Amino acid sequence: MIFGDYTGEIKQTKIRIVISLTNISFSQITDFDIKVYNVYNEVEIKLNPTEEQSKNNEIDKLKYLYCGSDGFTFDITGGGSAAITEIHEAHLDILNRYTGFDVATNPATDITNWTALNTDKNWAIRYWLLKPTSLKSVLERLQYEGGFIFKWRADGSGAYWYIKDSYSSADATLLDTDIDDLEWGTYSGFSTTDKNGY
Repeated sequence: MIFGDYTGEIKQTKIRIVISLTNISFSQITDFDIKVYNVYNEVEIKLNPTEEQSKNNEIDKLKYLYCGSDGFTFDITGGGSAAITEIHEAHLDILNRYTGFDVATNPATDITNWTALNTDKNWAIRYWLLKPTSLKSVLERLQYEGGFIFKWRADGSGAYWYIKDSYSSADATLLDTDIDDLEWGTYSGFSTTDKNGY
C-alpha cells in the first residue's frame, strides 16, 4: 500500500511503503527498485469561514479545477522524453497516440519537413477538452491554429507543410520574367468545389 502526504507546494512528496512478507526471512531479501508510474490526486476545496461571502460563493461555483502539470511526453519512436509544449508536437503525438501512426527511427528523419517545422515554429500550446470531441476536429483545429497541415505522401509516410513566421529575401526570388505578360482580371467560372465535389 502506498500513502502519500503532500507538503509545501506539492514539490515534495513523502511516500510510505508497507511491505508484508510471509514465510520469508530477512536474509532472503535483496535490493529492489520501486517505480511509480501514475499518481492521482483527489482535491477537496473547503470554504474559509473568515473570508467574505462573495469569495466563498465564487469558489462554490467552480465546476472544473485545472492543474499546471506538464502533460504528455512524446510516445512516438525517437520522439524524446521532453514535455510536449508546442502545437505541432501535440498534433504529432495525437496522431501517434490515437491513430497508431509511428516512424521507423525518429520524426526528424522519417517525416518530411518535421525538422524545419520544429525549428521555424515555436508556438506554445495550452489546450483543454472538457467534453468528448472527434479526433478529426481536434487535429484540424491544431493545424489551423498552428499554421501547418499534415498530409500523407504516396509512399505512406507523413509530411508537414507550414507557413513560416517570417520570410527573408533568400526564401524566394521574383524576377521580371516571373511577372512578365501577367494578365489581371476576373474569372466567372471559378468554383470552390473541384470536379469530384470536394
